[in-house]
Amino acid sequence: MQYRRLLELVRDPAQVPVEKWTIPEDTHLLKSPAAFRDQVVEQFGDDSCKGDPMPASKTNQLLRFRAAETSMWVGYHESYKTTFLSELSASWACRRIPVAIASLEMPAPVLLRKAVQQTLASDRPAVDMIDVAIERLAESMIVYDVVGRIAPRHLVAIMRYCAIELGVRHFVIDNLTLVLSVDNDRAGEHQQFVAACSTVARTTGLHVHLLAHTSKPERGDESKIPTGYDARGTGSAVDMVDNVLICHRNKKKEDRLADGASDRELFEEPDFLLKVDKQRHFPFRGAFKYWLDARTLRFKEYGTSDVEPFI
Repeated sequence: MQYRRLLELVRDPAQVPVEKWTIPEDTHLLKSPAAFRDQVVEQFGDDSCKGDPMPASKTNQLLRFRAAETSMWVGYHESYKTTFLSELSASWACRRIPVAIASLEMPAPVLLRKAVQQTLASDRPAVDMIDVAIERLAESMIVYDVVGRIAPRHLVAIMRYCAIELGVRHFVIDNLTLVLSVDNDRAGEHQQFVAACSTVARTTGLHVHLLAHTSKPERGDESKIPTGYDARGTGSAVDMVDNVLICHRNKKKEDRLADGASDRELFEEPDFLLKVDKQRHFPFRGAFKYWLDARTLRFKEYGTSDVEPFI
């Protein structure tokens, strides 16, 4: 009898005696399973990888970025995290997928120079082509023009505004060290911020991308690929995100090339590895190899492939 009464209250919140209790603001989130019928049917009917794709076609059926999720990008300092996310953001903007970037350690003109270079696949574009790229990017890219530290609560509010008022689908935060302290005793603050990002993502459909540095590896050996749990200051916050992506730069190859090595096997080694350490809503775990085109700052999916402009 008690449970029957509970079901009646859930189905008809108007029956709650307001003289005894204050009705919470989110009673609209108490829903019947029937409200999710279409989404459930869709999941049974199609088990392919869903979401916005990456430029490399080899990733399309294995890794995509879905609405209402949060991803953490982890890597050592100068591991190409920013450059890789810049290319990804530019590719989305050129496909008219709205993206916002809070690059808190890079001035907006520097950020956009890289985006234009990647968009046009050119390191010395003519002014008229720069204008073409800027015009195309301006249709779907927003830059949060702030350099330096920012209060976590304010950044969460900016994300929510971008999602609700501006229709942004991806929000990139580069990087967490300018939002949160990296002290190990501040793990609670990291968990609180990541939880807030996840809440914004779930309630608005935004996909939030968090860039995180790792601690220095033991004995300075950066040939070892880090894991999400190596991220500085985040603690168990890694468990809270939907996806964990490891960015690893092949500095060992770079050092050998600088020393004059030129064997074929060395050139066949990738310059960059993107490891899918966690993907909550799709089973793929593994790594993708990339070769950097230094002239265009673009990542090629094969060492011998050419780089094409996004527009």
